[in-house]
Amino acid sequence: MVQGGHLGEESIQSQRPHLAMPEPFLSAADRVLVLAPHPDDESLATGTLLLRARAAGAAVLVAFVTSGENNPWAQRVTELRLRLAACDQRRFGQRREGEALQALAALGLPNTTATFLHFPDQGLTPLLRTNPEAVLAPLVGLLETFRPTLLAYPALADLHPDHSALGVFARVSLGRATCPVPPRELQFFVHRPMRRAHLLPVVALARTPAETAAQRQAVAAHRSQMVWRRRFMFAFLAHPERFTTPEQNLPGSPLRAVRPATGGLYVAIRPALRLWSWGPRTLVGVVEGKGGLWSFSLPLAHAHRRGEGDAVAAQHHPYSNRGERVVAVSPVLVPAQERCFVKLERRWGFFDPWGWVEVPPLSRHAKVNSHG
Repeated sequence: MVQGGHLGEESIQSQRPHLAMPEPFLSAADRVLVLAPHPDDESLATGTLLLRARAAGAAVLVAFVTSGENNPWAQRVTELRLRLAACDQRRFGQRREGEALQALAALGLPNTTATFLHFPDQGLTPLLRTNPEAVLAPLVGLLETFRPTLLAYPALADLHPDHSALGVFARVSLGRATCPVPPRELQFFVHRPMRRAHLLPVVALARTPAETAAQRQAVAAHRSQMVWRRRFMFAFLAHPERFTTPEQNLPGSPLRAVRPATGGLYVAIRPALRLWSWGPRTLVGVVEGKGGLWSFSLPLAHAHRRGEGDAVAAQHHPYSNRGERVVAVSPVLVPAQERCFVKLERRWGFFDPWGWVEVPPLSRHAKVNSHG
């Protein structure tokens, strides 16, 4: 019997157990791959992990998916110029790549540890929705050629659109890549969705004084970010380096997904005040099918009326809890046998209200629950 609120349906939220995870054990036989959305994320979120990998003699590769070139206010403050042309952005990206190599050197890693994929900064979410294969192909190639035993990548719930989109790309790439042994997965936060993230059961790496000094030097190597975000960056050193895993369900998401047995998706949306994002809301989804990825976008302001069989919203619904609004997404968009990812976007604001929520295929999730 499928467990859930009603026979034949499955509540995705709160089904995954919260388990305290041990510190990852690394040896010379390990191969550690870090997917960094921008230069500096490797030092902020995985500096201690990289130090442990080097100390163990493990093979290490850090893939910088963008060069962080589209960071206008940091560039303006650092270079004391107001107008920025495309050539200025390219130059800034090259500068940040150089800083990334200096940061890796501070961690005791050579330049050969880094690879730069040169996807557009602030462009990973648009690519996920319009041209995902452009990113998936090189990521799958990295997984198949480097063959990591441990993969670290951004958490899907990270508030930065580049970070959360890269998390989705990583999850899909892992499903496509042909690897002898699936790698252990660690997800990291740079832009956390909740202030109490430190209370989650996670992999926590407590630094030694020597590791703290090395990681501080690595963070400081990103000089172009020091004027604009110095306090933010060094704050990462005040706590152990923390990771979550794909099996952990993070509390606080404004989205709760329910899969009917007939296909489609019910998404319950809880009102949540976010000072960093505002305006009309849109439910965005990415579906992983046999023919690749496709996306849908459902403006909630218009979801109260049916539009070409895509969605209908209701304030009072059998699957809603108090105060939630439920959006019913058509099985045409989300077939029961396909995995999908959904998130809530607002029209204005740089950060998302929350990152992506992964919704497993109905059959796979039912099989897991049937053994619970």
